Amino acid sequence: MSETWKCPKCGEILIKGMRGGGLFSSGTIIGTATCSNCGAQFQQSDVYGGKYDVSLSSNKSAVATPTITSETKTPEQEKNDGGTKR
Repeated sequence: MSETWKCPKCGEILIKGMRGGGLFSSGTIIGTATCSNCGAQFQQSDVYGGKYDVSLSSNKSAVATPTITSETKTPEQEKNDGGTKR
C-alpha cells in the first residue's frame, strides 16, 4: 500500500498521516481525510484502502509538505537564537 495519495479534486499529492494506526471501529477506518491544498474531504476508508494511492517514486517533487504551526525547541536551540519562537 502506498504512503501517498492524490486528491481527486485538485491533484495534490499528500502523505498519509496514519501509518500503522488510527481510528478504527470493528476493523474499519472511520472519519474523513482533508486535502491540505483545496480542503476537499474524502472517506478515510477510501484513502487508506488505496482508492487514491499514488507511487511516491514517480512524484517525489510533488509531495506536499505539512505546515508546521508551532515548534518546540531544545534549551540549546533557544539559547542559540535568543529564545524566540517561530
